[in-house]
Amino acid sequence: MTFICSSCSTRYPLDTRAWVCAQCGGLFEIDNAPRFDPLQINSTDATLWRYRALIPLPANAAPVSMGEGFTPLVETRLNGATFFAKLDYLNPSGSFKDRGTTVLISALNAFGVTRALDDSSGNAAASLSAYAARAGIAAEIFVPAHASPGKLAQIQIYGAQLNRIEGPRENAARAVQDAAKKGDAYYASHYYNPFVLAGMKTTAWEIWEQLNRRAPDAVIAPVGHGSNFVGIA
Repeated sequence: MTFICSSCSTRYPLDTRAWVCAQCGGLFEIDNAPRFDPLQINSTDATLWRYRALIPLPANAAPVSMGEGFTPLVETRLNGATFFAKLDYLNPSGSFKDRGTTVLISALNAFGVTRALDDSSGNAAASLSAYAARAGIAAEIFVPAHASPGKLAQIQIYGAQLNRIEGPRENAARAVQDAAKKGDAYYASHYYNPFVLAGMKTTAWEIWEQLNRRAPDAVIAPVGHGSNFVGIA
């Protein structure tokens, strides 16, 4: 497996420190990733790591897990319509972001990364901070100075270094990328890194299993940067 630029097809090793293609600025995908195969599901595992054989990670990557995934799918009704709610707020840090983070941190741990950076205004940073602490990786987070005090407190509780950046959200992104270019820290971006997307795919696989191995007719999902939506798709 390699990273491959989705625009120009330039290849990079899985442990590259680049977060976009150096040739054209295109986004990375994981080439030669395992295809979904129901026979490879470990039904004895009650976490998303039941799909370990289907998750594109180095062979030596041990899961850095806190029991995330396989969250309840609850049937309910609203205005006469029946639908199922996927309760991903029951993941360890309180967010669906844990799906991507557990895969990303498992990869970084296998690569020997000791320091990771991210920019976020809330849930993604809290998730990364929690899993980095679990793996013994130092986390440094760049946040907008106006971010929610509750989220900032959660990030700090996990022991991450917090950098408050004044101005619009984009300033935090610029600051973390400048920091990543200067040192040996890994930019563990929750919207650029394809390991995150690999974890998000597990939502769809779980829904399929929980509906007795059939796909739903339609899915409604919130969209911020879109990683959850794209993973499910």
